[in-house]
Amino acid sequence: MRCCRLVMCRPRSHRIAAAVIGATLALTTWGAIAARPISDRAEAERILQTQPSASSASSGPRQMARAALERADRARASGDDVNAGRLEALGREWAELARDTETTADAERSATAAQSAAASAATRVKRARALLEEQMSRRARAEGELRALRDAADAGVASAVIRPMVQSPRPAASSARSRPAASGSQSVPSALPGVEP
Repeated sequence: MRCCRLVMCRPRSHRIAAAVIGATLALTTWGAIAARPISDRAEAERILQTQPSASSASSGPRQMARAALERADRARASGDDVNAGRLEALGREWAELARDTETTADAERSATAAQSAAASAATRVKRARALLEEQMSRRARAEGELRALRDAADAGVASAVIRPMVQSPRPAASSARSRPAASGSQSVPSALPGVEP
């Protein structure tokens, strides 16, 4: 029975091995196709087409890339494939330089905008800080004035209450409880004005 098992397992293991090898070959072939490098000419043309709006900074490298690709066409037409390949590589380098120059110019524009926004924000913060300091000094002055007014009011109320009592003599007829005034002296009320005894 053991022998039958080994015989029966072999065809199955061969099928599995064949499937694994086939899958490995398929993946390797697909990986090689996918990893195949793009030709210099195709990459240069792709870069030149994807960024048609050339700024003044990248217009020079773009013109040089196009000129190199035209020279590669003429070299290939004359049968010089080696130099045609070199010229296509040169065109790709110029196209990549144009792309990088455009990217750098965009980064510089955004950095300039961010810098002006930061300067504007710094100015607003400076103004707000100055206004805050001014408001704080105004508040401190107002609190000082309020304290002075309260102190004066407290002192003024006491003097306003005491002075009229001490300085003005009371008429004898106005109150039945008042004591008769001594000769040459003023009468001092027993209670504060407005308070009934």
